[in-house]
Amino acid sequence: MILKTSFLQLFTCLSFLMFLASCNTDPNVPEFRVDESWTTPGEISETLIARIYFDATLSMQGFVKPGSTHYTQILPYVESVITTGAWPDESVQFFRFGTEVKTISRDIYVKMVANPKFYEDTDINLETRIQTVIDSEVQEVINNEMANTSVEDQTDHTRSEEKNDQKKKANRLVVIVTDLFQQNSDINLLVTQLKKKYIEEGLEIGLLGLRSHFNGKVYDIGPSSASMPYESDPKDPETFRPFYILVLGRYADIVHYFNRFTRDFSETQTIIFSQYLVDPLISFEDVLPDQIDLTKLNEDDTFATNVQDPRLERFSIADDSAPGKISVTLEYVPLPYAMHFGTNALHGSVIVKHAPEKGQTQKYSAAQKCLEVTSKFLRKEHKNEFTVDFSLTPQCLPDQDAIYLYEVTLSPRIDEYGVPNWCLTWDMGKKQHGSKTFNLVNFVRDLSQVTAQLHHPRIAKFYFFIKKG
Repeated sequence: MILKTSFLQLFTCLSFLMFLASCNTDPNVPEFRVDESWTTPGEISETLIARIYFDATLSMQGFVKPGSTHYTQILPYVESVITTGAWPDESVQFFRFGTEVKTISRDIYVKMVANPKFYEDTDINLETRIQTVIDSEVQEVINNEMANTSVEDQTDHTRSEEKNDQKKKANRLVVIVTDLFQQNSDINLLVTQLKKKYIEEGLEIGLLGLRSHFNGKVYDIGPSSASMPYESDPKDPETFRPFYILVLGRYADIVHYFNRFTRDFSETQTIIFSQYLVDPLISFEDVLPDQIDLTKLNEDDTFATNVQDPRLERFSIADDSAPGKISVTLEYVPLPYAMHFGTNALHGSVIVKHAPEKGQTQKYSAAQKCLEVTSKFLRKEHKNEFTVDFSLTPQCLPDQDAIYLYEVTLSPRIDEYGVPNWCLTWDMGKKQHGSKTFNLVNFVRDLSQVTAQLHHPRIAKFYFFIKKG
């Protein structure tokens, strides 16, 4: 009885304090809510359906003709990084492709992919059409959906719900082993296919590159589809020929695949074309109080807000002719395999929020133009830092004694996305050479910019109140 009475008293006190807190919130203060449109990369799939495609065209034959090469050594890992406990539940299927796609058994994968005879199927070995793999995957998804619907129509409601739950948990990972020498050098077609079928669907694309000894013929060089014989020097890795593993699927699954693969092959080169550059987004939470430099502005805790959040700051500014400025220096720590962008400038987008009771949308939209955001990267040896300056013109703010909530997002400019140095080194350019890849720079740059145009990857989000008084 005493315990019940004490609990009731405690509950009453807490309810009263919460009531006071809500009453203390100034109705003139805009409501603060964190932008939830950005989500974290998430966890790996509970159930993974992996489909591995091997480029079986003649240009790949040179990777296996010398016998044991770097290429033949990695072939078992293409599957084993999936099947050795990496995912809670997984299944793997195997295919070869060229002009079309053909299913192969696991036995053929184990015994034949490292054998020159694997690349002598004249029905498919003359043309590399990676888009046939993408088309095959899309059709497979459609077929599965139709089959699932058909089965569900013939079963009771309980089994239908169980099947839907299974379907939600299962995710696909497409692994394509190729030299990226697309038929007619049509990289534009491949980028367009990847954009429509994967990037627009919120899925990611990973590219993992390695180099291997090679002795054979390189096909489809340039618009004329020329070919040339090439043999690398087994003692000089710089003469080795590049090949690639193109991985399509969810971000977390691609990262997991890459992590396991690079654990045993440290010489790999990697990039993931993704909306994610950092996790979490950089914010005021990453800045110590003494690292915020204020000019004509003061930290202000005199007005109550609806919530306390470490990503949120509160400042006041006098109605003075001189602009006020907030300056911060932050560290940029990219996610593994993140896309590369130039460090000349970041684009800052500004939103100003107002109190619903005020209803002065037009005035608060005008306040958006009062804030100028500039940033620049600081070149340092061991870490990437960037500065952000928020410059506010107080006379531009419409109302005296008003409180404004600013939301500022920093993103790399789309035209700043480029290619990592290894792509520049491996790209064939105008000089035909068997140790290079034709159109590699164009492929990587175009996929980066297409991803940026669709998803506008962000690296930072800042929230702060400004009280004009």
